[in-house]
Amino acid sequence: MTKEGEDDPRAGFVGREEALTEACRLADADQPSKVTVDNGDGIIIEERLFGQDLSQEIGA
Repeated sequence: MTKEGEDDPRAGFVGREEALTEACRLADADQPSKVTVDNGDGIIIEERLFGQDLSQEIGA
């Protein structure tokens, strides 16, 4: 699991579900945020959004 803008992975997980659960927990605590899941070849297979990006509402 890697956070955008960081050079190294935050942690290693045995399975995809374990990694996704932790990524969603972290994203929920740091809203607005997004979890992107790829298939290992860089193709996005799922995205989950957390919170609302208020900059879109005020025209920023």
